[in-house]
Amino acid sequence: IEERVFYGCISLESIILPSTIKKVNEKIVEWRKLTNYTIPQNVTKLGNYCFANCEQMTQLNGIEQVKECGKGCFYRCLKMNNHHILSNTAI
Repeated sequence: IEERVFYGCISLESIILPSTIKKVNEKIVEWRKLTNYTIPQNVTKLGNYCFANCEQMTQLNGIEQVKECGKGCFYRCLKMNNHHILSNTAI
């Protein structure tokens, strides 16, 4: 998926990405209304600022398989309460 493909879609409330994706690129989303998201099963890398400004997000599922998170990946995810970066994830 190209960088910034959904960036600026501030009213978008949900999306389902195909399970064949291996990387969520830089600034793919800016969903201020998004409250939860499940990372596709094959994704092992999250690009820079990929979830930046997802201010309403409270839950991120599927983080377990992610091995690398880019700079500012969760910037301004102010309500995030259950994400945890595992010890095997490079930040």
